[in-house]
This record gives sequence, structure tokens and C-alpha cells, in this order.
Amino acid sequence: MAREDELLWTVVEKVADRKGVDPVDLESPLYETFDTDALQALLDSADPDGPRVSVTFTYGGYAIQVDDSGTVRVTGSCPDADPAKAGA
Repeated sequence: MAREDELLWTVVEKVADRKGVDPVDLESPLYETFDTDALQALLDSADPDGPRVSVTFTYGGYAIQVDDSGTVRVTGSCPDADPAKAGA
């Protein structure tokens, strides 16, 4: 799997985990929510010696933050999320 696919799959897995569902059961594919190619191009364009590049967007009722190092953070809550997983 290519690096960009791994990053996007991580987003999908983390949101699915928060919702307590299988990734294939999410209501909409990530690529239908926003331009995943543009996100990856932006992150790939970061200068390793320059400031960090970070992008925040909403997906599945959560705030998603990804950066050029590959870090993915999922915050916020979703009304239909499993409360036991909300703090994960």
C-alpha cells in the first residue's frame, strides 16, 4: 500500500473505530467527502526543513487533523457514536 493510501486508510479506520462500526459501513467514502488527492499533494509538498503542514477537516461527524509527518488525530463527537468509544 502506498504511503498516501495508508494515511487515508488510517483516517477511515480511526473514524470507524470511534463510531463502533466496520470501515466499510461508514455512511460515505472519504474520497466522496473531499478531494483526497489534493490533500495528499498538499502534505507531500511540505518542505522537510520548513514549518509543519497540517490540515483539519470534518468527516463522519469528527474533526480530523492530519499533518505531513503522517500523524492523524480524530477529535469531537458524533451523535450516533458509541459513548464507550468516544474517549478513544
